[in-house]
Amino acid sequence: MDETKINEYLKNLSKPVQDFIFDGVWQERTDEIGRKYSLTNDQIENLSDIVILVLIGIENPKNFSESIMRDLGISAIMTEQIIDDLDKRVFEYAIKTITSKNDVSSPRKATV
Repeated sequence: MDETKINEYLKNLSKPVQDFIFDGVWQERTDEIGRKYSLTNDQIENLSDIVILVLIGIENPKNFSESIMRDLGISAIMTEQIIDDLDKRVFEYAIKTITSKNDVSSPRKATV
């Protein structure tokens, strides 16, 4: 999917999700994971593409493992290790960050 289509899709996402994507921490962490597993620059770029597609809801997480294995040309064992790192360092971080921003931006009822 080209960058123009991704940007169009991003416009329809909530502000906390947009902020998270544009902040770039997910990208840095994904790159670090790619280097940890000695992926080439092209593989790291492909991994980042897959991760952002999952983060913004275009790629189904159920297909995540298959997409990584196919697009990066790596083994099932390495795919499992990479996904474990991504879950801990990117996706859990995304959930915490977006949830905390949603909590701050949502109006709260006054208690009496």
